[in-house]
Amino acid sequence: MYAGHYSSGRVFCVGDAVHRHPPTNGLGSNTSIQDAYNLCWKLKLVLEGHAAPSLLETYSAERQPVGKQIVTRANKSIGDFPPIFEAVGLVASTDPAEARKAIAARKAPTAEGKARRKKLYEAIANKSYEFNCHGVELNQRYGSTAV
Repeated sequence: MYAGHYSSGRVFCVGDAVHRHPPTNGLGSNTSIQDAYNLCWKLKLVLEGHAAPSLLETYSAERQPVGKQIVTRANKSIGDFPPIFEAVGLVASTDPAEARKAIAARKAPTAEGKARRKKLYEAIANKSYEFNCHGVELNQRYGSTAV
């Protein structure tokens, strides 16, 4: 979930107060720190009289789209896990003996084992974006009036 606005008047929110998501892609702390940094340098300039208070209005316009993108991507990534659990045989049961049996079946030099390995390979390949992504946390561009 993410907020539509990060500020209202003299109230500013950062981090988990405005964007919460599963830990996939590992960007929660980074995004929160970026929120704080974006707000702090603006507050400093306004408080020292080097910028007009209107600079603070750009905080929400700049950071909200980033938070939305992070939450959307993390939720998509969490949705990519079930095929992996299915491929390794960990959906039907939580019994450790059943899990060992599923692992053995996947390792078996049989047609069924080969099919299970293929299914696992395909499920992991579907997670490639999360494992190799550099698009969500980099190349952020702000379109606010301060830019």
